[in-house]
Parts: sequence; structure tokens; C-alpha cells
Amino acid sequence: MVLLYLQPMVNIKTGKIVAAEAVIRWLHPEYGIISPADFISIAEQQGLMIEIGKWVFENVCIYLAKLRNDRLPLIKIAVNLSDRQISHPTLSQEFTKILIEQKISAKLISVEVTDSIFQEYINLAVRRLRLLKSLGFEITLDSFGTDQSSLNYLSKFPFDTLKMDCSLVKNLHLTPANETIAATIIDVAQKLNMEIVAKGVERKSELQFFYEHQCYNIQGNIFGRPILASEFITFANKLVIPSI
Repeated sequence: MVLLYLQPMVNIKTGKIVAAEAVIRWLHPEYGIISPADFISIAEQQGLMIEIGKWVFENVCIYLAKLRNDRLPLIKIAVNLSDRQISHPTLSQEFTKILIEQKISAKLISVEVTDSIFQEYINLAVRRLRLLKSLGFEITLDSFGTDQSSLNYLSKFPFDTLKMDCSLVKNLHLTPANETIAATIIDVAQKLNMEIVAKGVERKSELQFFYEHQCYNIQGNIFGRPILASEFITFANKLVIPSI
């Protein structure tokens, strides 16, 4: 059984949750909750990523529809797309069908891809992402900052947001060079009129660094690990943002 989890993205300047990222967990009858790191590679080998991705997207839309019906505040939710999904010829039609069924605007959903899409089928990926953007989806490049060649593609793809790679954030405090790289990525995003998100933040010192460099949107365990979508609103109402 697959479960939908959400992790908040917080704007540390306003102190408010501005979005959440959808992630999944597998509830195994014998082993309990299993993280994606332990089953996604198997799902890819068995050709299940398109169905899993569709399940996530549909359940995110169902969740947003429930918030709307319960008259609760709507938030933008990020949904990860695999390379296989992007190359799927009917992806946009399937997404559009689900949006219509649930009466949800594409503007409430950000689709996230990684720089693995730069490795092959670049022209196809550009066309598919431009189509999704034309439908109203926000396009996010996840885990940016570890591959310098990714810079070459920023102007070709219709990215709205860059998410800084967790490993860069995790090692931020180790050397001045890491801080310089992070600051450069923030500067590049701002000059390209893209939103910038620091992902994987766990320390208050990291919050301070990003605040000083005007990277205000933060995602990481400092605000809490991913939790069941059904418990997210209760969690969000109790969330305390550390002072900076």
C-alpha cells in the first residue's frame, strides 16, 4: 500500500508555509513503512514509475480538492516527475484529465525534475516541460548545484524554480568554498528571475546563511520530516519557525 506524505516549504522571512513537497512511503504488511530509497529503484526496473507517478499526482489533486471542500487554505504542492514520465506521450493529457475531474488549477502544482533529464532526449524534455508550463504548472529543477554542466541548460528549459541540492546544503559549514558555491547559485537564480529554494536544511546556522543571502524559501528537517498528508494541516498549525 502506498501512502502520501508531505514536507513543508517555509518562507523564513514571512514565517509562513508557502508550499509542500509530495513524497511517498510504502506500507509493507510485514516490514512496515519503507522509504522510496528502498523501493524506487525496484519500481523503475519493473516499469512501474508511470503508474506510481500518476497515483501521486491524482492523490495530490484529491488532497487539494478536500482542502477546498473543507474550506481550508490551499497550498502549492510539488510533485516529482521521473524521466520515464516525462517521455510518456500522454502525460499532459492524463494530468489535465485529473485536474478537470478534481476541479483543481494547475497553478497549485509544481512539477519537479532532476538534472538527469539533461543526459538524453533533451529536446523532447524541453517540449514536454514547456507544454506543462503552458497548462499552468510551475516547473522546478530539483537537486541543483552538484553538476556544473547543468548551468548550460538553464536558459533552454522553462524552469521557474531551482532547488539547491541537499548535499551542498549539508556540507555548507565545512568550507568557505561551499558557502561561495551556494551564494553563487542563489545569485544565478535571482539574475534569471527564478525562485530559489534551499532543500535539506537542518541547522539554524544554515537558516542564518540563507536569510543573509536572500534565499528565504527553505525545506528541510529543521521544520519537520515528511508527514502523512492527512495530518499535514494539524502539523502546519502547530509549526513554530525558529527566530533568526
